[in-house]
Amino acid sequence: MTGRTTPRWIRVYGNGYNLSGYTRTIGPLTWTYDEAEGTCLSDAAKGYLPDGVLITPGTLNGVLDNTATSGLHALAKGANTVWDLMVSIGSRAVPTMGDPAFICKAIQNAYHAEGGGGFATVSIPFGAWDTNDPQTLNRVPWGILLNADTARTAANTSNGTDSGVITTDLGGYLAYQITAYGGTGTTLLKVQDCDTVGGTYTDITGATTGAIAHTSMPCAGIVELSATQTVRQFWRWQLVFVTMTSLTFSLAFCRGR
Repeated sequence: MTGRTTPRWIRVYGNGYNLSGYTRTIGPLTWTYDEAEGTCLSDAAKGYLPDGVLITPGTLNGVLDNTATSGLHALAKGANTVWDLMVSIGSRAVPTMGDPAFICKAIQNAYHAEGGGGFATVSIPFGAWDTNDPQTLNRVPWGILLNADTARTAANTSNGTDSGVITTDLGGYLAYQITAYGGTGTTLLKVQDCDTVGGTYTDITGATTGAIAHTSMPCAGIVELSATQTVRQFWRWQLVFVTMTSLTFSLAFCRGR
């Protein structure tokens, strides 16, 4: 991502729903570590190591919409809901491949609605990503967007995006938000990589959702790789249809650290 941008180009997705049309602001998107101090008596300077990590999407402030199944009120009216969230940030335009995406699994702590100012508004504060959640070992919330809530009807044969980092053996994870579909059956999402521009893409071991039935959509999730999985420099999305005809989804990938 290059250059300054504005909140206009932020898009918010949760549990397979595009929340952007209801969201006014979200944040702060926090990624901080506690400090475990290890200073001894004879040390010339204080020292510390990073301890527990705090990852949270902050608070979503939006406008109330009571559409029966997909409005913000219907989706968020009860507290303690676990959300798979993705906040993608476009560079002076609607988010697209290569833009940053903040990924977090968080519990909704509350739901506050109030009138006034011409709109009925809602405030939804989220808690932190549970550090005991075994689904994500890497604890890194910032990934790269590979598909931006775009309808796809066939396998991906194009070049992907440059992650900016050469091969690592530290695993990672993929995150997806499926917002719409066509036809019936199943689909499978995955991430592929290669090590040169225009090279041959192959599947990253473990970077797959497995088969998802249309009856489960809309849906969202996070898929963790092995902590030692090799990930090369260039990435792209890939899908496999079984009798389905189209899929509208956001997909992001985050390299382990």
